[in-house]
Amino acid sequence: MKIRFLVLSGILIASFASFWVYGNSVIAIGERESRWILQDMWGSSYFYARMEGLNEHERINLLSLREGSSKNQELIDHVMKNKCTDDSVRCYLVMTSASNLLIDAREYDSGLRGMVEAIDRVSAKEFCPIAYESAIIRYKIEVMSSKDSWSARRSSIDVLEKIKANNGFIKSLKTETCTRLAREKPKFFHEYTMLVAHIMVFAGGDYAKAGAYIDSLRNNEG
Repeated sequence: MKIRFLVLSGILIASFASFWVYGNSVIAIGERESRWILQDMWGSSYFYARMEGLNEHERINLLSLREGSSKNQELIDHVMKNKCTDDSVRCYLVMTSASNLLIDAREYDSGLRGMVEAIDRVSAKEFCPIAYESAIIRYKIEVMSSKDSWSARRSSIDVLEKIKANNGFIKSLKTETCTRLAREKPKFFHEYTMLVAHIMVFAGGDYAKAGAYIDSLRNNEG
Protein backbone atom coordinates (compact mmCIF):
# COMPACT_ATOMS: atom_id res chain seq x y z
CA MET A 1 0.00 0.00 0.00
CA LYS A 2 2.83 2.34 0.93
CA ILE A 3 4.62 1.55 -2.32
CA ARG A 4 1.46 2.24 -4.34
CA PHE A 5 1.05 5.57 -2.54
CA LEU A 6 4.63 6.51 -3.28
CA VAL A 7 4.21 5.54 -6.95
CA LEU A 8 1.00 7.58 -7.28
CA SER A 9 2.61 10.53 -5.50
CA GLY A 10 5.57 10.32 -7.85
CA ILE A 11 3.30 10.30 -10.88
CA LEU A 12 1.36 13.32 -9.63
CA ILE A 13 4.54 15.25 -8.87
CA ALA A 14 5.99 14.37 -12.28
CA SER A 15 2.75 15.40 -14.00
CA PHE A 16 2.66 18.69 -12.12
CA ALA A 17 6.29 19.36 -12.99
CA SER A 18 5.61 18.59 -16.66
CA PHE A 19 2.63 20.94 -16.78
CA TRP A 20 4.64 23.64 -15.00
CA VAL A 21 7.53 23.33 -17.43
CA TYR A 22 5.17 23.29 -20.43
CA GLY A 23 3.22 26.29 -19.14
CA ASN A 24 6.37 28.32 -18.61
CA SER A 25 7.65 27.28 -22.03
CA VAL A 26 4.41 28.49 -23.67
CA ILE A 27 4.66 31.81 -21.81
CA ALA A 28 8.31 32.23 -22.81
CA ILE A 29 7.56 31.51 -26.47
CA GLY A 30 4.53 33.79 -26.42
CA GLU A 31 6.53 36.64 -24.92
CA ARG A 32 9.33 36.19 -27.43
CA GLU A 33 7.10 35.88 -30.50
CA SER A 34 5.03 38.94 -29.55
CA ARG A 35 7.93 41.35 -29.03
CA TRP A 36 7.79 42.60 -32.60
CA ILE A 37 4.41 44.22 -31.98
CA LEU A 38 4.42 44.78 -28.20
CA GLN A 39 7.84 46.40 -28.05
CA ASP A 40 9.49 46.97 -31.41
CA MET A 41 6.68 48.78 -33.25
CA TRP A 42 5.95 51.71 -30.88
CA GLY A 43 7.41 50.79 -27.50
CA SER A 44 5.46 49.07 -24.75
CA SER A 45 3.75 51.99 -22.99
CA TYR A 46 0.67 52.04 -25.27
CA PHE A 47 -0.67 48.57 -24.49
CA TYR A 48 -2.61 49.10 -21.28
CA ALA A 49 -4.36 52.22 -22.58
CA ARG A 50 -7.99 52.93 -21.74
CA MET A 51 -10.69 55.01 -23.43
CA GLU A 52 -9.27 58.28 -22.13
CA GLY A 53 -8.17 61.44 -23.91
CA LEU A 54 -10.30 60.64 -26.96
CA ASN A 55 -12.90 62.79 -28.65
CA GLU A 56 -16.26 61.33 -29.61
CA HIS A 57 -15.50 60.29 -33.20
CA GLU A 58 -12.27 58.60 -32.05
CA ARG A 59 -14.11 56.69 -29.32
CA ILE A 60 -16.83 55.65 -31.76
CA ASN A 61 -14.24 54.46 -34.27
CA LEU A 62 -12.63 52.17 -31.71
CA LEU A 63 -15.98 50.77 -30.58
CA SER A 64 -16.93 50.09 -34.21
CA LEU A 65 -14.05 47.59 -34.46
CA ARG A 66 -15.60 45.25 -31.93
CA GLU A 67 -17.66 42.19 -32.76
CA GLY A 68 -21.38 42.97 -32.85
CA SER A 69 -20.82 46.67 -33.52
CA SER A 70 -23.42 46.69 -36.31
CA LYS A 71 -26.10 46.02 -33.69
CA ASN A 72 -25.01 48.90 -31.45
CA GLN A 73 -27.55 51.69 -31.89
CA GLU A 74 -25.22 54.34 -30.42
CA LEU A 75 -22.68 53.64 -33.14
CA ILE A 76 -25.27 53.58 -35.89
CA ASP A 77 -26.80 56.88 -34.73
CA HIS A 78 -23.40 58.57 -34.52
CA VAL A 79 -22.42 57.51 -38.04
CA MET A 80 -25.77 58.53 -39.49
CA LYS A 81 -25.74 61.95 -37.79
CA ASN A 82 -22.17 62.70 -38.82
CA LYS A 83 -22.16 61.79 -42.50
CA CYS A 84 -19.48 63.77 -44.29
CA THR A 85 -17.53 64.04 -47.52
CA ASP A 86 -14.67 66.41 -46.63
CA ASP A 87 -10.95 65.65 -46.46
CA SER A 88 -10.48 66.00 -42.69
CA VAL A 89 -9.14 63.32 -40.36
CA ARG A 90 -12.42 63.56 -38.46
CA CYS A 91 -14.41 62.64 -41.59
CA TYR A 92 -11.97 59.82 -42.34
CA LEU A 93 -12.64 58.34 -38.90
CA VAL A 94 -16.41 58.70 -39.24
CA MET A 95 -16.37 57.04 -42.67
CA THR A 96 -14.07 54.27 -41.43
CA SER A 97 -16.43 53.68 -38.50
CA ALA A 98 -19.27 53.27 -41.00
CA SER A 99 -17.13 50.77 -42.92
CA ASN A 100 -16.46 48.80 -39.74
CA LEU A 101 -20.20 48.55 -39.08
CA LEU A 102 -20.78 47.30 -42.62
CA ILE A 103 -18.00 44.72 -42.28
CA ASP A 104 -19.46 43.51 -38.98
CA ALA A 105 -22.80 43.14 -40.80
CA ARG A 106 -20.96 41.18 -43.53
CA GLU A 107 -21.56 43.86 -46.14
CA TYR A 108 -17.96 43.41 -47.19
CA ASP A 109 -17.92 45.12 -50.59
CA SER A 110 -19.54 48.29 -49.29
CA GLY A 111 -17.33 48.29 -46.22
CA LEU A 112 -14.11 47.93 -48.18
CA ARG A 113 -15.11 50.62 -50.68
CA GLY A 114 -15.93 52.98 -47.84
CA MET A 115 -12.62 52.55 -46.01
CA VAL A 116 -10.58 53.02 -49.19
CA GLU A 117 -12.57 56.12 -50.13
CA ALA A 118 -12.11 57.50 -46.61
CA ILE A 119 -8.33 57.23 -46.54
CA ASP A 120 -7.95 58.46 -50.12
CA ARG A 121 -9.69 61.72 -49.15
CA VAL A 122 -7.45 62.66 -46.21
CA SER A 123 -5.40 65.75 -46.99
CA ALA A 124 -3.31 65.91 -43.79
CA LYS A 125 0.41 65.75 -44.54
CA GLU A 126 1.33 64.07 -41.26
CA PHE A 127 -1.10 61.25 -40.84
CA CYS A 128 -0.99 57.79 -39.22
CA PRO A 129 -3.35 55.28 -40.91
CA ILE A 130 -3.90 53.17 -37.76
CA ALA A 131 -7.72 53.27 -38.09
CA TYR A 132 -7.49 52.15 -41.73
CA GLU A 133 -5.13 49.28 -40.92
CA SER A 134 -7.34 48.25 -37.98
CA ALA A 135 -10.36 48.17 -40.28
CA ILE A 136 -8.50 45.90 -42.69
CA ILE A 137 -7.52 43.50 -39.89
CA ARG A 138 -11.11 43.49 -38.64
CA TYR A 139 -12.22 42.53 -42.15
CA LYS A 140 -9.59 39.76 -42.30
CA ILE A 141 -10.87 38.34 -39.02
CA GLU A 142 -14.42 38.24 -40.38
CA VAL A 143 -13.31 36.43 -43.54
CA MET A 144 -11.10 33.94 -41.70
CA SER A 145 -13.91 33.12 -39.29
CA SER A 146 -15.89 31.68 -42.20
CA LYS A 147 -13.03 29.54 -43.56
CA ASP A 148 -12.00 26.01 -42.66
CA SER A 149 -9.15 25.79 -40.15
CA TRP A 150 -6.44 25.00 -42.73
CA SER A 151 -7.39 27.89 -45.02
CA ALA A 152 -7.73 30.28 -42.08
CA ARG A 153 -4.30 29.22 -40.81
CA ARG A 154 -2.64 29.75 -44.17
CA SER A 155 -4.33 33.11 -44.73
CA SER A 156 -3.54 34.36 -41.25
CA ILE A 157 0.15 33.46 -41.54
CA ASP A 158 0.30 35.39 -44.83
CA VAL A 159 -1.29 38.43 -43.15
CA LEU A 160 1.08 38.31 -40.16
CA GLU A 161 4.16 37.87 -42.29
CA LYS A 162 3.14 40.86 -44.40
CA ILE A 163 2.55 43.02 -41.32
CA LYS A 164 5.91 42.03 -39.84
CA ALA A 165 7.76 42.69 -43.09
CA ASN A 166 6.08 46.02 -43.91
CA ASN A 167 5.05 47.26 -40.44
CA GLY A 168 1.47 47.19 -41.61
CA PHE A 169 -0.72 45.22 -44.01
CA ILE A 170 -0.97 47.93 -46.68
CA LYS A 171 0.46 51.08 -45.09
CA SER A 172 3.39 51.32 -42.68
CA LEU A 173 2.52 52.02 -39.06
CA LYS A 174 6.12 52.29 -37.90
CA THR A 175 6.62 55.96 -38.66
CA GLU A 176 7.41 59.05 -36.61
CA THR A 177 3.79 60.17 -36.96
CA CYS A 178 2.45 56.84 -35.71
CA THR A 179 4.95 56.68 -32.86
CA ARG A 180 3.85 60.17 -31.79
CA LEU A 181 0.17 59.20 -32.07
CA ALA A 182 0.85 56.06 -30.01
CA ARG A 183 1.98 58.35 -27.19
CA GLU A 184 -0.93 60.75 -27.61
CA LYS A 185 -3.75 58.29 -28.42
CA PRO A 186 -2.44 54.88 -27.25
CA LYS A 187 -5.88 53.21 -27.27
CA PHE A 188 -5.81 53.03 -31.10
CA PHE A 189 -2.65 50.92 -30.93
CA HIS A 190 -3.93 48.78 -28.07
CA GLU A 191 -7.02 47.85 -30.09
CA TYR A 192 -4.95 47.21 -33.21
CA THR A 193 -2.67 44.87 -31.28
CA MET A 194 -5.66 42.94 -29.91
CA LEU A 195 -6.97 42.49 -33.47
CA VAL A 196 -3.56 41.21 -34.59
CA ALA A 197 -3.54 38.83 -31.61
CA HIS A 198 -6.85 37.41 -32.90
CA ILE A 199 -5.18 36.76 -36.27
CA MET A 200 -2.32 35.04 -34.42
CA VAL A 201 -4.73 32.56 -32.86
CA PHE A 202 -5.92 31.54 -36.32
CA ALA A 203 -2.29 31.00 -37.39
CA GLY A 204 -1.58 28.35 -34.74
CA GLY A 205 1.87 27.25 -33.55
CA ASP A 206 4.12 29.86 -31.98
CA TYR A 207 1.91 32.61 -33.39
CA ALA A 208 -1.03 31.24 -31.38
CA LYS A 209 1.14 31.24 -28.25
CA ALA A 210 1.99 34.88 -28.94
CA GLY A 211 -1.70 35.71 -29.39
CA ALA A 212 -2.59 33.96 -26.14
CA TYR A 213 0.21 35.80 -24.36
CA ILE A 214 -1.05 39.17 -25.60
CA ASP A 215 -4.59 38.29 -24.58
CA SER A 216 -3.38 37.29 -21.11
CA LEU A 217 -1.82 40.73 -20.68
CA ARG A 218 -5.16 42.35 -21.45
CA ASN A 219 -6.95 40.01 -19.02
CA ASN A 220 -4.43 40.90 -16.30
CA GLU A 221 -4.97 44.65 -16.61
CA GLY A 222 -5.52 46.39 -13.32
